[in-house]
Amino acid sequence: MKPFAIGAAMAAMMIWMLHDRIMSGGLDVTSGAVAFVLAHVFVVFAFFALAFFVPAFRKLALSHRPSLGHVAAMFLGLAVTAGSIHLIMHGAPV
Repeated sequence: MKPFAIGAAMAAMMIWMLHDRIMSGGLDVTSGAVAFVLAHVFVVFAFFALAFFVPAFRKLALSHRPSLGHVAAMFLGLAVTAGSIHLIMHGAPV
């Protein structure tokens, strides 16, 4: 249930961050997109640095091995939530 909930949360955040810009035609692939990508690169770098310098965190990180079912549950949560939000906001196509 936890992977499904994490996928659902990611879908809601993704829609919240991007929907207005996409619909208004104001989505630019300049500084905002670069900052978004760099923020993710920084988080990954910080994760690896933490794992390198803190042995207890390294052990915890190495023990996390998501299965294909885990990833599928996350994507299912993402798809169900994004689809539900879309239908609630825009209605079903007729």
